[in-house]
Amino acid sequence: LYQSLRISLFSWLLHLGLLAGIYHLCVQTMPTIDLYRADPRNPYVYSHTSTQAVKMVERVKELQAFAPESFSAQVISKDEGWPLPWYFRTMEKVGYQSALPQKVESPIIMVDSVLQEQLEPLLAGRNYQADYFGLRPGVPMTLLVEKSLWDAELAARTQRTQRREAAAAAATQEP
Repeated sequence: LYQSLRISLFSWLLHLGLLAGIYHLCVQTMPTIDLYRADPRNPYVYSHTSTQAVKMVERVKELQAFAPESFSAQVISKDEGWPLPWYFRTMEKVGYQSALPQKVESPIIMVDSVLQEQLEPLLAGRNYQADYFGLRPGVPMTLLVEKSLWDAELAARTQRTQRREAAAAAATQEP
């Protein structure tokens, strides 16, 4: 097309058309790489791990300290909870299932919130406390913690807070 339009007027029109097309593509690209770089509505975005997921990992690691010998955890997620395998890579007793297992025995269970209702019959009457986190945008997770482990962690957290408050009160009373 370029060689067939050697007449200067057509050549200039072709150049203007190409420049207008490149400009139009740049105008479309700028919001994608700037305004919507981490927006879940952007189909080309890398979905960052939620800060809530990091808090859930820290919580599980804190819970492990209360039952180190009997600790185990299960992650039940359609995509095996990615990136949780990375965060739990140093923990040996964490299992990953992409579908509901036949049996659930772990004191800590992390499950896709959409699968939680189907999981209830498998808990075999054991009492779990639930906490809710986001894994990635649009991927909510439920952390189920066996009640005895939940209570032990809550009691320890309460004692730490009371000691901290007592130390702060003692520090303010001394001149």
